[in-house]
Amino acid sequence: MSFDVCVIGAGITGLSVALNVQRLMRLVNVTIVADSFGLETNTPVMENLFIPSPSSIEADIEPEVSMDWFKDAWEHHYNLATSPDGELTGNTLKTGTALWWHEGHHVIPQCVIDYRLLSREEMDEKEYNIAYGSEFTTVHVDLYQYLRWLLKEIRENGGRVKHDTVFSLQELYGQYDVVVNCVGIRGRELKNDQDLHYISNAMLQITPISTDNFLITQDDVYICPHPRTGYCDVGFVKTIRKYEKKVDEDCQWYIKHRAAQYVPEIKNCQVVEAWAEKRPERFPILLEIEFLNCGGPVLPIVHNIGHGDRTVSLAWGRGVQAAHLVQEVQRMVKPFAKKWRPYNKL
Repeated sequence: MSFDVCVIGAGITGLSVALNVQRLMRLVNVTIVADSFGLETNTPVMENLFIPSPSSIEADIEPEVSMDWFKDAWEHHYNLATSPDGELTGNTLKTGTALWWHEGHHVIPQCVIDYRLLSREEMDEKEYNIAYGSEFTTVHVDLYQYLRWLLKEIRENGGRVKHDTVFSLQELYGQYDVVVNCVGIRGRELKNDQDLHYISNAMLQITPISTDNFLITQDDVYICPHPRTGYCDVGFVKTIRKYEKKVDEDCQWYIKHRAAQYVPEIKNCQVVEAWAEKRPERFPILLEIEFLNCGGPVLPIVHNIGHGDRTVSLAWGRGVQAAHLVQEVQRMVKPFAKKWRPYNKL
């Protein structure tokens, strides 16, 4: 008997879970339900680099667990980037610099390559007025290409896609054995969680700069030449619980001004395009099983929401764990199938 899994949300988080479920479990039917696909789910307003940093993981998570997430994600993205079809998957290797104030914000050396700390002399020479710095090579994820590749893999594995809007999790009862909630911007509508809030991000696409290397800082300065377009992405996390649909001229100047403190030539670059977006964030990220009461019978839900601007770094590793939670639900449900199925199927 097959096990029917519904994944709500077709962003990088939802598609990562769906593909991991297919790879982990046998005799499983995966259906992705979403009202938006492609870049409609993940606009360029996020860091597209895989940055394994302990500061992106909540403090109450065991270090061994978080290390497993990063190792799983690094192996996945690195293997794609170094494969013959690397560019088609949207994964390419990119070298750059990370700067931070506090030790806990460092990059995990085991999950990147060619990692080295910058000396104080190197920091002073480059006029980096900050406590720590490192150089390394990691993976840049082009979401336009990567989301297309994920969806292609899921469909080739027998997955189905349904274009629809889910207004309530209860409405899915009777259609699936388990539901995985990976909804992004509408997260508060489906899961009333006071710890879930929205952050407003802003990103500029500017004319090319003279280097191909990225630079990111703990102060949310993000500078990354894009491998496919040739332009440079420049951005930062703007504020919490405040959202403006447009990036006005003052905001554009401020983004360029902050970035130019590290790469002076940016102040003379032209803005090609500007984006603003709000993203749901939660500390800790909600990754758990809930048995939702549906008027007597219950519907198993696996929640995987609240990644904020950490999505690219966390989506695959969290997707592996979410898939194991789905498998755990199957083990609980299978021996007592009649208790979980709607009465009209008995």
